[in-house]
Amino acid sequence: MISTTMLLRVKLDYLSKITRSLISREQIRRGAMISIDGYCPKAVEFITSYLGYILGNNYKSDIFRGPATPVICSHCTQQLQRLGDQANASWKLTIAEVEKHLQKQEKHRCKPVALVPHYQLTSIDLLCLNSAITQRNISPEDKWRQQADVWKDYARPDITIYIDDLKYEDYFELVQVGAQNLIICGTQRSGFLTWDIRRRMVKVLKTILNEARF
Repeated sequence: MISTTMLLRVKLDYLSKITRSLISREQIRRGAMISIDGYCPKAVEFITSYLGYILGNNYKSDIFRGPATPVICSHCTQQLQRLGDQANASWKLTIAEVEKHLQKQEKHRCKPVALVPHYQLTSIDLLCLNSAITQRNISPEDKWRQQADVWKDYARPDITIYIDDLKYEDYFELVQVGAQNLIICGTQRSGFLTWDIRRRMVKVLKTILNEARF
């Protein structure tokens, strides 16, 4: 059985090939974008708000929310396509605001940080599950790539935090996937992260954020 880490590696590696970097040729320094993903909305919302508060002490942090990903029980391909298009259009506007925020490096002493919950991984997976209702003749891998290809030319996050509610509460892993940093955390049965895991996460995030390339 494929592990969560390996599966996330494969997905992020594919996305890194079709998405673009946040940094432009003209811009040497900028802030950082952190994506918070996971299937438990309560856990994702909790850690997003928590990081917004904690990182706000040292950085110019802000939260940028995209559209709510619809969970659809429908056999209508056109409806699925229309809702998917609406979600992608909304995400483009959200990421445009993220990029404006991250370009405030020269205007503020504090480094800007953008927290984006349910960005690529969660949105693609949920839309893929919806599309599975009407597309039964292709493999799960091809279904996922089909949804992922819609994100072509989108900006990819610098750091992805994946909250895995199936992992043990003391689980913590930092993985390098190309130029991206992937942090995988387990949760308690309540869906919340333990104090030790949160403290470790913040320590790792600050180390990454203080790198010269941001």
